[in-house]
Amino acid sequence: MILPSRIIYQAWFKPDVADQRYHHCICGKVYQQDVTISGYSNLLQRLKAAHKGYEALTNANGTLQPAITEFLQLDKSALLNKWATWIVMKALPLSFCEDPHTRACTKLPRVSRHTLKVHMFAIMKNVEAFIRANLPHAFGLVFDGWTTSGVRYVGLFAVFPPTDAIPAGRVLLAFPPLEDESDLGAQSLSNFLADTLSEFDRPWSCVLFVVGDNCSVNQYLGDRGGIPFSGCASHRYNLAVQLFLEDDSDLVNKAKKLMLKLSTEKGRACLDSWTGVHPKIKNETRWSSTMKMLKRCDDLIPALSQISTKNDVKCGVDKWML
Repeated sequence: MILPSRIIYQAWFKPDVADQRYHHCICGKVYQQDVTISGYSNLLQRLKAAHKGYEALTNANGTLQPAITEFLQLDKSALLNKWATWIVMKALPLSFCEDPHTRACTKLPRVSRHTLKVHMFAIMKNVEAFIRANLPHAFGLVFDGWTTSGVRYVGLFAVFPPTDAIPAGRVLLAFPPLEDESDLGAQSLSNFLADTLSEFDRPWSCVLFVVGDNCSVNQYLGDRGGIPFSGCASHRYNLAVQLFLEDDSDLVNKAKKLMLKLSTEKGRACLDSWTGVHPKIKNETRWSSTMKMLKRCDDLIPALSQISTKNDVKCGVDKWML
């Protein structure tokens, strides 16, 4: 079936957001063409010359098949890699490459986020293939969960003695959001680990040990799989600190409430008039944060003693003064 020119253009090109005369091919090349005057014919001729066989990868609804990442030839020195590195390492949105201010401040060629996204997926496929070929057949798994903006993520690493191919001795296997956040049980986590291992052609028998936090779900996973389980050292330190400070919990809670009050706008305003030191908030999952909070509270005592009673009440710290 011969697809209309508009459908092929929609799949392979994206107009530049700043100048509609420029069109970005997913391979990274940029062509200048006023399609309102001459149509798509010139662009399709260039596509045919640069990418033979493009018809087989184009769907009738104007999208590309997943095999497009294998179709593209990646060049490690390509300027697209510089765009990808810039955006990933600085945690920037993909639209950053289309911002007129960004383009005015860089010599990198213009690129669309559509092109960059396809290129980054192609890089991912290459990295996965490299890991699949070089991951040892005996390794440990280290994983932990993380929640941000209401989305639960799980990071999974493979650790092993350094090799010639992977001298770091560790690789990130997966860091996806959980598909079903309502099910955080042991079976769901076990399925996630098994699916990830299968992506790299490694069975459970390759896993020598598992490292995670000490929650009952992860302990159950270790018991059920018959794999040695090692609790997270940071989590154990946190439990030890909580036990050590148990007799002084009232004082710690009072210091925590004081730091929370001082971290408000009014509280910081009161502190700024006497000191440039700002409060530290306790993080329940970090054992060191309790000690840092108490030390900061001790550092703030001279400034707090100079704040007038009127200002104490104004910023709401009068009830929590130690």
